Amino acid sequence: MSRKGIPSNFIEMDPEDALKAVNGYDDVLAGETKKIEALYRQHTNCPRGCGPTMQKYPAPLGFIFNDPNWLVPRCLLRCSHCGCVYNPFDGMIVELGKPDEANAGGLLIKTDAK
Repeated sequence: MSRKGIPSNFIEMDPEDALKAVNGYDDVLAGETKKIEALYRQHTNCPRGCGPTMQKYPAPLGFIFNDPNWLVPRCLLRCSHCGCVYNPFDGMIVELGKPDEANAGGLLIKTDAK
């Protein structure tokens, strides 16, 4: 196991002691994780019409933990085809992706933007 990036004075807690420390508390993070994953599954289709191509995409740190209503880190969604980035929490397109590609009625149209 690599300890790269971990300070040399960092001492790992014994797993049994860690389990004893949290025993008796409700697991709220599991419920929050299921809720956020359900939200991501609702937004699998690209808003620009590319189909079910949206995948989780790392967001800026200010966005990940910005909302106090979410106890787990948040992600943006990015289309694997056109590259547009979508915020499933407010429904806004953050980046348009490739401006020379669009999907019209199931047909991918490429234009030369010269």
